[in-house]
Amino acid sequence: MHARAGSQVARYSYKAGRRISLGSIARRISRLITGLSRINLPKPPRPWTGIKGALSPTGKIAGRGISMPVLKGILDSLSFKKLFLVWIGFIAGFGLIYAALAALSPGNGLSGFTPSSQADLLLNSVYFSFITATTTGFGDLAPLGLSKTVSVIEIILGMIMFGIVISKLVSFKQEVILNEIYDISFDERVNRMRSALYLFRSDIENLSHRLSEGKPSRSVTEHLWSKVNAMHETLVDIQKMICAPRSKNGLIKRVGHLQLELILNSVRLSLSKLNDLLGSLNSSQHNWRSEKNRESIRSVLSVIDNICSYHRVAGMPPSVMKRIKELELVKGETEKRLSA
Repeated sequence: MHARAGSQVARYSYKAGRRISLGSIARRISRLITGLSRINLPKPPRPWTGIKGALSPTGKIAGRGISMPVLKGILDSLSFKKLFLVWIGFIAGFGLIYAALAALSPGNGLSGFTPSSQADLLLNSVYFSFITATTTGFGDLAPLGLSKTVSVIEIILGMIMFGIVISKLVSFKQEVILNEIYDISFDERVNRMRSALYLFRSDIENLSHRLSEGKPSRSVTEHLWSKVNAMHETLVDIQKMICAPRSKNGLIKRVGHLQLELILNSVRLSLSKLNDLLGSLNSSQHNWRSEKNRESIRSVLSVIDNICSYHRVAGMPPSVMKRIKELELVKGETEKRLSA
């Protein structure tokens, strides 16, 4: 009985020791995890982005000094025709390599045919290069020795070149569609500006009609300021459009000579209406020369002067120069009315 009691005590002491040891292990694991979380681990290396280099922090391929934007610019500058010719030259170049390997060492050439002449060897080598670059592989010809390594390199580079050619063809079609859409939106913008000038002339005519009916001059002068400000905003938009700097990549569309004539003629007609209204106000002895009216008219004349100065260059068609001279003449008359 004493032996049984001793065994039970030993069993309980063993379980208690086991519980104590498991708790201590758990605490140790917790402290270990906490310590590891405080350690500053080194950052992983940058991923490889090229065949022979990783992308550096400056955006260049390490060890090469060639930036990715430069490569993208080179590909964008090549037309589809030039890129297609580069692809054909790429296939022909590898064909010459296969022919040279076969001529120097038949064991490193191509199997599946017996060349009867140098021309036959060259034609079959170019043929094998073409089916390798396009990953066709009919199986009639097979590389031997060193040509296997060359064919693997050609397959990798050929798939890249083929993808670039296809993407260039798709982007060319997209550029044609986008140019058509941009032309339509550009024409709509020109028509919208001409419509705004037409509305300005209609408003000025309404003010002139109210003035001829003997309406109070105060309402006429107050409406004059708002209408002239609206014309100034339209002229600023016109200046941004027709005086835009020339773009090297053709992203900024230039206004054609016919559209330029139409815009200048609309500006001249609008300024003539304003000039006639100022003449009527001067003849009727109305006090319209407030500071805000004079400042708004000066801003309009300043924008018109900038437009005329920008297009007064050599090589401009005579019809455009005629519109500019007519606009400058009306502008001079308006300046006299303003200072009278």
